[in-house]
Amino acid sequence: MLNALASFCRQLAWLCSLSSWLGLLSDWFPFELLAHFRIQYLLGLLICVPPVVLSHRGKNLALKANRVILVELAFFVVSILLNLALIIGVFVGSTRAPLSSDYSLKRHLKIVQINILEPNTNYRDVCEYVLSREPDIVSFEEVGLEWGKELSTQLRLYPYSKVLPRGDYFGLAIFSKHPFKSEVLELSKSGIPLLFSSIDVGGKNLNFASVHTLPPIDPSYLADRNQEMLNLAELRNKNPGAFIVAGDLNCSPWSEAFWRLCHDAKLKDSEQSVGPQPSWPSFIGIPFIPIDHFLVSHDIRVDARSVGPNIGSDHYPVEMTISF
Repeated sequence: MLNALASFCRQLAWLCSLSSWLGLLSDWFPFELLAHFRIQYLLGLLICVPPVVLSHRGKNLALKANRVILVELAFFVVSILLNLALIIGVFVGSTRAPLSSDYSLKRHLKIVQINILEPNTNYRDVCEYVLSREPDIVSFEEVGLEWGKELSTQLRLYPYSKVLPRGDYFGLAIFSKHPFKSEVLELSKSGIPLLFSSIDVGGKNLNFASVHTLPPIDPSYLADRNQEMLNLAELRNKNPGAFIVAGDLNCSPWSEAFWRLCHDAKLKDSEQSVGPQPSWPSFIGIPFIPIDHFLVSHDIRVDARSVGPNIGSDHYPVEMTISF
C-alpha cells in the first residue's frame, strides 16, 4: 500500500514538474495551456514530494547507485521553487502605494467587470448583484442579443452606457455613472471588438478599455490573442494618462503574453499586493485560474480588489476600488 502511494505520488510529482517547466514556453501552443496552473503545480508537489522522500528512507543518497534518486528529488525541489517564485511574483510591487498629492483630492471609483456567459439566463441575479454593489463603472463581456436588452432595461439607473451585443461570445457593454465617449476597435484580423472609452470623472479623464480576447485553444487563436495583446499595448501607449484594461483576457498572470502586455503598456496587475484571485471556473465550486483582470496605469492606486459571488456565469465577477 505504501509503495503504491509512493509510486503514485512520484508520477504526479513528475507530471507537475514537467508541466511547470513546459508552461514557461507559453508563446507556443499547447504549452500556453500549461502556464495557468502554478498554484495547482505547487500544491501537487508539496503534497507528493514528502511521500517520495519517505519512500527512500534508509538509502544513502551519496552512493553512486542512488544518484538518480538524488537528481530526481533535486528536480522536484527546483520545480517547487520555480512555481513558488512565479506565484510570489504576483505579489511583487504594490498597487496601494501612498499617492504623492493630497489623497482627499483624488477621484475615487468602484469598478466591476463580469464575463456574464452568453447562454446564461440569470438576468435578474446579475443585475441585482450590480445594483447591490453600486459601482461607478461596470464592464461586461459575452453580451449576447438578449443580454443587451436585459442590461439596458434593468440597469436604467446608470445614465451613461454603450452596449455592443453580438451573436457570438464577444459582445461587450459598459455602464457608467460618469459621462463617456466610446469607440469600437478591432485588435486583430479575428475581428473581435474592443470597447475603448474616455470617461469624464469629475473633470478628470480616465481611459477605459473593455476587452474579451480569444481563448488560446489552438495555434491560430493563440496567435490572434497574442496580437490583440500587442495592439492593446500600442493603444495604451497612444493614450497617456490614467488607463484601465478590464476584461477576460483568457490568460493568467503567468502567461508570457500577459507579462509582455504589462511591460510594454506600462500597466500593473491589480492582483499585486493581494495575490492571485482565481475567477474561473465557477462550476466546480472553487475557481483555480485568474483570467479576469484589471490592469491599471501607475498613476492609479488600487485601494481594494476582490472576487464576487457566483451569479450564474462560469466566471466570477471581479471588483476593484481605485483612486487617481
